[in-house]
Amino acid sequence: MSAAVLSILIVSHGHATEIKACLQSLSGELEDLDHQFILIDNLAETDFIEKIGGLRDNMTVVANDAKAGFGANVNKAAAMAQGDVLLILNPDTAHKTGKIADAVEFLLADQGRGLVSAVLQNPDGTDQRNFRGFPSLAVTALRAAGANDWSRKPQFYRDAMLHDLDTSVPVQVDWVFGSFMLIRRSTFEEIGGFDEGFFMYYEDVDLCYRLRKAGYSTWIYPQLVFCHDHRRDSSKSILNTYQKNHIKSLLRYAWKDGALLRPPGFQHGIVSPGSELDLSGGGLTLRMGRRFEQILFAATLILSSVLAGLVSAWILGAAFYHSLPFSTGSVVTIAFVVLTLFVQLLLHEFESTGLSDGARRAVGALETSLLAWLLLALVLVLFGVFTTPGMPGFYLLLGVFGALFNYLGSRLFARFASPGGTRIGVVTMPPAAEISRLVPALPVGNQVVARVFDASGKSAASIFEELSSAISKAQIDHVYLVRGMDRSDLCLETLEHLSVFDVPVWYVNLTEDHPTAQRLRTPLRSRSREALQRGLDITISLFALVLLSWLYLTVAVLILLEDGRPVFFRQPRLGRNQVAFRMIKFRSMRVADSDENADRLTTRNDTRVTRVGSFIRRTSIDELPQFLNVLRGDMSVVGPRPLPPGFHFRGQRFDLLIPEWNRRYRVRPGITGASQLLGFRGTPETPGEALTMMQKRCQTDNEYIETWSIWTDLKIIVMTVVKGAFVSRAY
Repeated sequence: MSAAVLSILIVSHGHATEIKACLQSLSGELEDLDHQFILIDNLAETDFIEKIGGLRDNMTVVANDAKAGFGANVNKAAAMAQGDVLLILNPDTAHKTGKIADAVEFLLADQGRGLVSAVLQNPDGTDQRNFRGFPSLAVTALRAAGANDWSRKPQFYRDAMLHDLDTSVPVQVDWVFGSFMLIRRSTFEEIGGFDEGFFMYYEDVDLCYRLRKAGYSTWIYPQLVFCHDHRRDSSKSILNTYQKNHIKSLLRYAWKDGALLRPPGFQHGIVSPGSELDLSGGGLTLRMGRRFEQILFAATLILSSVLAGLVSAWILGAAFYHSLPFSTGSVVTIAFVVLTLFVQLLLHEFESTGLSDGARRAVGALETSLLAWLLLALVLVLFGVFTTPGMPGFYLLLGVFGALFNYLGSRLFARFASPGGTRIGVVTMPPAAEISRLVPALPVGNQVVARVFDASGKSAASIFEELSSAISKAQIDHVYLVRGMDRSDLCLETLEHLSVFDVPVWYVNLTEDHPTAQRLRTPLRSRSREALQRGLDITISLFALVLLSWLYLTVAVLILLEDGRPVFFRQPRLGRNQVAFRMIKFRSMRVADSDENADRLTTRNDTRVTRVGSFIRRTSIDELPQFLNVLRGDMSVVGPRPLPPGFHFRGQRFDLLIPEWNRRYRVRPGITGASQLLGFRGTPETPGEALTMMQKRCQTDNEYIETWSIWTDLKIIVMTVVKGAFVSRAY
């Protein structure tokens, strides 16, 4: 047969009868669509072909000699497929409404779309919600505790399970059930198909996770609806076969990808199909390394290397300083290990941008150990431990050997591990085939996933619009401006436009025999300075949450007594690089009047505000839950105040009126800040007053960003408390 447009892959585990019903539901839907069926009979059922209604001209049936897992069977079917697009379909599904051809067209319309799923419904017509956020340890534990059946689920659990996600339009999600998956055959082959180590469960999560890591997105297409019976065989045993397979797969997923510890963050539902990038150059993988290594393995290796250094230091220290108590040395050693790992986390050590560079590894190891060593030394001096006999010499050896073994561990890890991908945006005019020439010039690790922006015939403003959309959706981490044979001035114009973002920008020259890359703009803050601020943010946030826990509880009770649930209120805000997030506040307005999209500013004597709300707004107590945003990394304690997308006053948008306005988004927004201390906050009375206030706020915020230091943040925090800057003109 000629190459099919669509290859439909169905795996049967004794479901011949269900397959017959599934095929019947598809008969009219596929009349105008070139297709083929590939069926895998995993149990080699008797009279299988007769039970499914007989063979068809476009059908291939394979009976297994031995039972295999779902992923292995789909891979076998995909290897025989001739279509450009694969439809992985469960036998217990049936077409209800919509056109499969439309879903295929939606998938192929954007090279960045890796996988598309229909909406699945239960037999009773209810929504099956066949999509989720990537699981974390907390969410997995709650699911095991039966959280799905709780009448009141924690909000973070609802967010992770995407319970409140609107699917009336095509929407991006983390992962979808393997019951219905549309994916390009080339994409499926590129990422290696399903991991056959999963016999049952989590293979669909793992596939979508690897798609995300490779730069592809996963979508729900609600115009296409299938019914999914979703039955499970039951067992009276305490731990039946399905449960055992579920646990095994969960452990494999946790070990293989480490995603349970650090599931990738994502702003679900914020990206609308109408605002998708026009990637005329298409998605392009410049160089794909081996599959992503386990974060757990990395953590174990780092810990063992540091421990080896510290044990050596202890032995030498004990030999020279016999008077040092064993208990004191052990406590200091453990504290140094913990601090070293904490600093490595803050500095993002052992990631793709550094492992391929030997000098970078050496500097990183020294930087990590030295910072941890200095922090712990400060603590030891404050508590008088440093004066313990033998401690100075021992502590010196501790730092030396800790740094040495830290470096040796990084070398070992770099040899055996393949770091994760760095997502880059490549602005170029040469053909895509020439892009591979720039790979040797890119000092960004072993794996680079690129999105190509074709600059041919476009202005710098047009290119910036596309890049801006990608950066604000957290789709790229670096920008590479590739010089062609002409229009080199375009790079300078684009560089100027990109000054509103805090992303590294490189200039790549392909006109020479050996491509070269030069960094034109570095991040605003070094990794050490970034780690210092993040460490300060985490410390103060934890301290505030614990110290003010009584106040949180009191305000929550008062809100419940006056106006019922919910206690918290979430609004969209723009964070660093204009990436959207949900800011948390105590609810101060009546439930029916809550302005979830921040379309209306609060006015004097606003009837929407409750009595409790009026008090907590005047005292800024309603802002205190934002320490949770700080812990999540959306905000900092100090920074420009977070503003909603399209912030305006009576129709006048300040990003259109104030040229330097968007430069405030180069850092994380803060709970307090320099402009707040100077009184540039609250609700103005007139458009002229609003514009003047925002101009002063913009100038103050940008001055703070340009002249930042950790001492500036500490000064602002102290002044905020002392001067009562939280008490404002808010209504």
